[in-house]
Amino acid sequence: MLQNPEKEEENMFIAKGREVEVTCEEEGFVGAWYRAILEETPTSSGRKKLRVRYTSLLQEDCSTLFTEAVEQRLIRPVPPDYLKDGVVLEERSVVDADHNDGWWKGVIVKKMVEDDQFLVRFDSPPDMIQFDRQQLRPHFDWTGSEWVRSQDKVSEEQYSKENSHKRKRKRKQTHNSNLKKTGGMWHVYSY
Repeated sequence: MLQNPEKEEENMFIAKGREVEVTCEEEGFVGAWYRAILEETPTSSGRKKLRVRYTSLLQEDCSTLFTEAVEQRLIRPVPPDYLKDGVVLEERSVVDADHNDGWWKGVIVKKMVEDDQFLVRFDSPPDMIQFDRQQLRPHFDWTGSEWVRSQDKVSEEQYSKENSHKRKRKRKQTHNSNLKKTGGMWHVYSY
């Protein structure tokens, strides 16, 4: 649990007109958070769906910001910048990566010291992508009243088990995946 009393109060609530982050439970998007403006006043019961206007997602016409009603439990305040203070990102660190107009939860698998870039693995959907330091933030969870760092790093044992399980599963599949660096970026290719 990290707190900054001077800034804590301003970041501890959601209100009409404030910038928030919104997640969804659709397959392929679980764990991703998108910035939006809350267009309705939250209810104390939290049962009402609230209208949000995304700041970077567009309607099908590609010119109008996407608006939808979402369950209040899928809305949280924007994580304050002070949560990054003193956090060192290294291999096995759990992070959020700024990707595809949202913040996606992943794990750093490689730190390229020479150019301050990081290779991040995502589980949903499975992928590995290279990011600059400024595209990453430490992963925090919102409990409804405070920000908590639930898992600073994936343990060596957990990391090894996850990778071992995935290697066994990949051997059973008919497709093979390779990690290749092209144009200065890491990508996972299947063939």
